[in-house]
Amino acid sequence: FETFASFERLTADQPLLYVEPPAWAAAAHAIVVGEYVHYLWAEKKAENFWVHMHSWAPIDDPTAVRHDPRNPILEPSAAGFDSRDVEYPFPFHNPADGRCYMYYLGQQEEPRCKQTGLLVSDGDLGSWTRVCAEPVVVRGGAHEESGCSHPSVAVDGKAIHMVYTGERPAPPERRQILYNVPTICHATAPVSDPARVTKNPANAADGAPPQSTPTLQL
Repeated sequence: FETFASFERLTADQPLLYVEPPAWAAAAHAIVVGEYVHYLWAEKKAENFWVHMHSWAPIDDPTAVRHDPRNPILEPSAAGFDSRDVEYPFPFHNPADGRCYMYYLGQQEEPRCKQTGLLVSDGDLGSWTRVCAEPVVVRGGAHEESGCSHPSVAVDGKAIHMVYTGERPAPPERRQILYNVPTICHATAPVSDPARVTKNPANAADGAPPQSTPTLQL
């Protein structure tokens, strides 16, 4: 507990990841492989769409960041659920096959909604392939009307546990301060098939179908 409750800023004077305004650098996650920490993050372009970026640093100096010359490493697809934005990359190592996978937020234009896709890498963390063209977490139920994404993952034995955010439109009286109402949800997938995601049936707290309802409302 003390380790995870006591952090110090290593970049007090300047950000770790930076892009020139009006672009944004956001949604960064890290994975350590060998002697390097790899940062997978998202850039919101000045043209108002998101792409995936890759940077790395030695583990003995995680602030000595170098950026992948191939950036952006993933852009929106030509069509489909992630044809507007690719954002919020969450990488993890899969002990079942030794490969790295990454769940990510994909968003389309019409209807505007966020869903979760899956990428795989064979070792080069600047090179990822879409596992499938369709989302692996598909929106469903009233609490996910606007989306089901922002995934975070922990691997426990033969199971991948995902915590993600369901979103529904805010009521009219709250839209000036909150455009969506978030719901924290849980899902699992076997390490043998990270694309086979099953939503927790205990999420069905609001009368929606069991595969698509919330565990905790904020």
